[in-house]
Amino acid sequence: MQPLGSPELVAAYHARIAGSHDYKITAEILDMEEHVLGPARLIDGQINLLADAVVHRTAQVTLLDPDRSLGLDTDSIFAGSAALSRMLRIRHTVDVPGFGEVTCTPIVGNFTKVNRNGATIDVEVQDKTGLVMYGSKPYRVPRGMSAMPAIKAILADCTGETKFRLPHGVRFKLRRPYSVGWADESSPWTRARQIAHAAGMQIFYSGDGYVTVRPYSTHPVLEFGQDGVPSTSVVASDVDFSTVVNYARVEADKIVASRNQDAIDSSHPFSPTSLGRNDVPRYLPSIAELSGPGDRPTAPHSKRRPSSKAEWEQYAQDVEEWDAKVRSIRAQANATAAAMLRAGLTEQVNLSWSCAPVFHLDYSDPIRITTDQGAATMRLTSASIPLLPTAEGMSIGLVKNVSRPGRIRG
Repeated sequence: MQPLGSPELVAAYHARIAGSHDYKITAEILDMEEHVLGPARLIDGQINLLADAVVHRTAQVTLLDPDRSLGLDTDSIFAGSAALSRMLRIRHTVDVPGFGEVTCTPIVGNFTKVNRNGATIDVEVQDKTGLVMYGSKPYRVPRGMSAMPAIKAILADCTGETKFRLPHGVRFKLRRPYSVGWADESSPWTRARQIAHAAGMQIFYSGDGYVTVRPYSTHPVLEFGQDGVPSTSVVASDVDFSTVVNYARVEADKIVASRNQDAIDSSHPFSPTSLGRNDVPRYLPSIAELSGPGDRPTAPHSKRRPSSKAEWEQYAQDVEEWDAKVRSIRAQANATAAAMLRAGLTEQVNLSWSCAPVFHLDYSDPIRITTDQGAATMRLTSASIPLLPTAEGMSIGLVKNVSRPGRIRG
C-alpha cells in the first residue's frame, strides 16, 4: 500500500473511501526524469493489475488532444511519435474530513501504444517495470555486498532509476556475484528480483513509481465487504488445484532438505497416499534451490614446505565460519521446505467481486473480504479500476472491461 501518512490519516482515508464520496482524477505528461511537461485531460480509462506478467500494472486511457498539444504524435502519420520519451502519471485525490485533500498515484509509467482517433488519443501505459526489464550494459555487483545497496546500485546505474522505497536493517549479503548483461534473462530487473528473493523479500514498482522492496506479509491492509469498502456484487469463487504440493525439496549444494509423506497426515486429502492409485503414492513435488555454503575449506599442506602456524589458524577460522554457514543454510532450507509444503497443501480458492474504486493499493497487498458466509484474506494480484465513476465499479480477482463502453479500443 502506498504510504499516505500517519496511521490516523490512513484510518480516516479508509473510512472516507468506504462511504459515499467524490474524488478527482488528474493526468499529467512527464519526461523521462518525471518532470511535468503539462496537464492532460482524461476522457476515460482503466487501470489493470495483472497476476501472470512481468509488468503487473497497466492502463488503457483516452485523452482529449484536438490540437496535438500533448506532443504525443505529429501532424503527419509518417513522422512517428515522441511518446516513447514521455510518461503518463495519473493521480487520485479525495477530501478526508479533518485532514484535507489526500492524493495517491495509481500509475506512472511509459507509453506502449498511441492511437489517434480524431480529437482524442487512446493510449496504453505500463508501470516503470517496462523501463528496466530488458537487457542492459554489462554491470556486476560482488559477492558479499549488502542486498539493498546492490538492488539500488543495479537499477540506478543501469536504468537511471532514482526512486526507491527500501527497508532498513536488512543484513542479508550476496552469496554470489550478480551480473547484468544484454540478454533479457540477465536484465537489471531480473537481477534485482533474484536478489530480493534471496533475501526473502518481494520487489515491485508501486503505483507511484517507486521501486519497493518489502517482507512478505499476511496482515490485511484494507477490509472489504461488511467490515470495510462495500462490495457491489456477490463474491464468486473458483478452486485451483494446479498449485497443490505434497512433496517439497530444497537443495543448497550438498545440503538437501525435504518434506515428504512422513510430514503429512495420510488422511489429508492431498497426501500422496490419498491421491495414490493401487497402493502407489502420487507425488506433486516442488523443488527449490538456495545458494549453498560452497566447498569445505582445504587444510593447508605442501610437499615442499611445512604449513605455518598462521596458515593453520586461518584454516581453523575458515572452517568455523563454513560450519556456521552450513548450519544457517540448513536451517533456512528446512524452513523453506516446510513453508513450501504448508502453502502447497492449502486449497487455492480464487475470490472475485466488484466494489467502489480503490486507488492506493499495491500489487500483492493482503486484503480481507467479509460476507455473511465467512471471511478470507487474499492478495491483490488481479483487478481492474475504472478511472471515472461507472455502475460496474472496480473488479477484484479478475481483469475485465470496467470503463465506459465504447471509449477504449483494445
